Amino acid sequence: MDKNKTTPLHLTARYGNERTAALLIEYGASLTQVNSDGHNALTIAILHGKRDVATTILETEDWLRACKSQYISPVTDERETPVRLLIKHFPELAKKAFDRCVETNLQSQSSQLSKQTQNQVSADDPRFCITLNYELLDDLYCLFENDDDDDRSTVIDVEVDDDEDDNAYNSHGQVAWAEGEIFDDNYQLVPQARPYTKSKEVLKINHPLMIMAQQERAVRVVTSKTVSSTCVQDPCTSIS
Repeated sequence: MDKNKTTPLHLTARYGNERTAALLIEYGASLTQVNSDGHNALTIAILHGKRDVATTILETEDWLRACKSQYISPVTDERETPVRLLIKHFPELAKKAFDRCVETNLQSQSSQLSKQTQNQVSADDPRFCITLNYELLDDLYCLFENDDDDDRSTVIDVEVDDDEDDNAYNSHGQVAWAEGEIFDDNYQLVPQARPYTKSKEVLKINHPLMIMAQQERAVRVVTSKTVSSTCVQDPCTSIS
């Protein structure tokens, strides 16, 4: 690691060698280590357009911790995460990440053929269940170090309205998202969890679902313009 906290995996993610990335991860390279910009390897791979490296990271056992990273974007001045970046740059990989947030004990056809059916059941079995993890999708909460301290702080800096108290939103006492749990064993928010900003507008605009809708709308607009341009360049032959 150099003075900018850049690791070999960070460099591999930047320059796009997925085989080297897989080898480094196999030998213990950290997926949660961030550089001086607050970027981990997954974030770096996405920002530099290295789809294969991002795919490699999402296929590892530690993929969820890699996705639980955050920083303040110098462009939008808003909270940015690998999932938000995936939605914007590699939506098919975002789908892969969300698919991995769904767990089931349903017996697959391949497991039936291989007789590897331990803890797996059929769809009509009363023990059949599906578990959904919404932590990456609905990630408006972050952790405070001390819930009893009026000067408690969150993991990131955010802008709040002038008439609001921003003591809870300074950069002191950070708690890494990947190192902490937002929910307890009963799926209830832990006492130290708070929204990462007091601004309802920011929470709405920067929500992953809203970003998905915006990206889908942008794709439709581009598609519509492309179709219109094609019709103008190759008009239908008129009948005289």
